[in-house]
Amino acid sequence: MKTFRSFITEKYSEEHAHRKLWNHFISHGKHGKEVRQAILDKEYDKALEIMSTEVQYSKTDPKHPLHFDNAKRGFSVKKGKQDTDLDGYHKELDDAVRGVHALASQKKLRGAVEGRHSARVTGGSDPNAKLSRTFKSGGGKNATPKGDLEIFNADNPKERRGISMKKGGGAQLASAESGEFLATYKAAAKAYAQRFHGDKSKEERKKIQQDIMNRANRVADANVNMKTAGRDEKQALKVSAQDVLDGMHDNHPNLTRLVSQISTSGDAKFGGRNAPGTAGIVLTGATKKSDATAKPAEQQASARPRQALPKGDNRPGNVKVDYKPTPQQQQAAPQQQEPTERQQKIMALRQQYAQQMMANQQAAAAQQQAQMQAAQQKAAKAAQSERERIASLPRRHQATALRNSQTRNSTSDQISQHMS
Repeated sequence: MKTFRSFITEKYSEEHAHRKLWNHFISHGKHGKEVRQAILDKEYDKALEIMSTEVQYSKTDPKHPLHFDNAKRGFSVKKGKQDTDLDGYHKELDDAVRGVHALASQKKLRGAVEGRHSARVTGGSDPNAKLSRTFKSGGGKNATPKGDLEIFNADNPKERRGISMKKGGGAQLASAESGEFLATYKAAAKAYAQRFHGDKSKEERKKIQQDIMNRANRVADANVNMKTAGRDEKQALKVSAQDVLDGMHDNHPNLTRLVSQISTSGDAKFGGRNAPGTAGIVLTGATKKSDATAKPAEQQASARPRQALPKGDNRPGNVKVDYKPTPQQQQAAPQQQEPTERQQKIMALRQQYAQQMMANQQAAAAQQQAQMQAAQQKAAKAAQSERERIASLPRRHQATALRNSQTRNSTSDQISQHMS
């Protein structure tokens, strides 16, 4: 389920940046040895320093596996890799350092670090992702995986962790039309009755589930009716559906949490925890105010579903489930200390890279200037030759020759000035 994704993109893919760094620093036997050991020893700051230093160094060494010249995947599907992708590639790698560090530090992925499991981008579809019977019976048909990235054991296909990647400023867990919406609420209603009303009789739990589904059906009907409704009627249906949603979640407050979890993980949708298509971990990207985080899907903050108008003409309405990361507490500014040896190396490498980029820009500007001067000299030489040719003609033919020259030669202005 994408919000942190760009499969057909004009920039380097965030998913591929994370895949590339995970496989370099975690799954590779040689390159990842030092980072893996630091993670397993819980020396997380050391691991981050090592990763940051090496990514900065890779920008200056064409032989390094992470250097731009050696990148093959993750670029525009239509255009392929372009020289203009360089800055975007570096930016995504810089951002991915924090994301991969957060993933590798996540307790649920410790076994993957120990086992040197690999990462891959799951894409918009997964042939192994199969909808559960419960979800299909509820009306669900969309088998798009919830994860954007997958950490997997090549020797045991069942040992996998799906990663849902989200922007740090908030994102969307789902945008469900009637079938997907009803299937989600059917699974949520069943889990809600069992988890929060397990002490009640079977009949009472069925009534709770039925109450939820009766209201969900009213919302679904309103969304279906929006397909053929006029603009004012669509707005009225939206307000009515939102009232039903709000009433449902007011009466069953813990339902919000379950709907968010089901929309995030896909466990109910794809038939079990860590089944193909599911995403058990949510990776939230870093922002200026907060670092990247990797948390189990069940720990993510949830928001109440909201009714939305159709996405286009002759389309039904839909219900959106938003994802909003838990605000991180503002940390006190650390006391200024002398930079460590690795931090000094990072600063030196950044300065070296900046100087290299400036030198490249200056060289390109000098080359362009030289090309312009060469073109001007060539034009001047051509103009001189043309002047000499016209001057050698009988005087009665010179005016005609000059006019002809003006129509075909870019140097005509110069010629005319000298012949007048």
